[in-house]
Amino acid sequence: MPRYVLVNCHAGLLHGDTARLPGAEPASPFDAALMLDRAAGRARRGYGTARRGSRDATLDVYRIDPVPALPTDAPDAVCLAHALRHGTHVATLISYIS
Repeated sequence: MPRYVLVNCHAGLLHGDTARLPGAEPASPFDAALMLDRAAGRARRGYGTARRGSRDATLDVYRIDPVPALPTDAPDAVCLAHALRHGTHVATLISYIS
């Protein structure tokens, strides 16, 4: 399964990394966002898509395939840089509190 890294659009900070969740195998960017929210104890949300760079967006999602490898315990800054350099932008998400 691919690894998903979520980036806060407004702050440019790492929001979550599915590789840090034991046994997580999300099938889509939406599954990844929901899993990371649940693991962090955040309020339940639903997600919709927005065009990349939308002022309404909350998260950009990148898919990282196995090569080149990125350790699961890499610091946030390393993980974020790796996702931006080697990842594939998959979706821009808007969150809705549910």
